[in-house]
Amino acid sequence: MPISIRLLGHESEIIRRIMCMALLNIIKPGNYNRIERIITFPSLIEKILKIATTDVLEVSNFNFNYLYKKVKIKALYALSKAIKRSTQLQKAFLHGKGAFDCLISSLGSDDNDTLEVILEGIFLYRRKEVLKSGQI
Repeated sequence: MPISIRLLGHESEIIRRIMCMALLNIIKPGNYNRIERIITFPSLIEKILKIATTDVLEVSNFNFNYLYKKVKIKALYALSKAIKRSTQLQKAFLHGKGAFDCLISSLGSDDNDTLEVILEGIFLYRRKEVLKSGQI
């Protein structure tokens, strides 16, 4: 995993996107054991959070903008799926690292796919509390 951490910080958006997709492939079909393995590297979670919050293109070329958006959505998707597959204790750890705040701060997206991923993560984070309160 240490090489994954370095590559998530790589200057190439293609490499960052591939690393986010690789992590997603580890997390998505997994269970809490896989999440536990990933969160044993706190800097890995921090890199994913950084990509999800700050990986934005500052030039107007559409093709590059699309690629950066893909990197960001892959990071948000990995985060959302990690929340879905985690135990309450692991969710608390992710919350302490800023995962919930990251999802909330990303709600300003105008992309429907991105919003769907964000809302799923938020709902899964607070599902137990929401179901208890009878709000749904």
